[in-house]
Amino acid sequence: MNRLNYLILQTLKVENAIDKVSAMAIRELPLQDFACSVSMIQKEVRKMVLKGYLQEGFKDGNCKTYYISETGIKALE
Repeated sequence: MNRLNYLILQTLKVENAIDKVSAMAIRELPLQDFACSVSMIQKEVRKMVLKGYLQEGFKDGNCKTYYISETGIKALE
């Protein structure tokens, strides 16, 4: 897991995005804190979903939303 993965997971945990209803879209993340492009964040989010650190929540219009899974919470510890 790299620094960006950790920042994404930590942000979702702090924002209490822990289930489908409270999931956040990528555009809702504090992108200025990550110091990288939106496309880079999208790429890392897709990887973390495949690894089980993140789960997809309910759609917000046309946007996918994501929340931290139990596996992601354990990875932060």
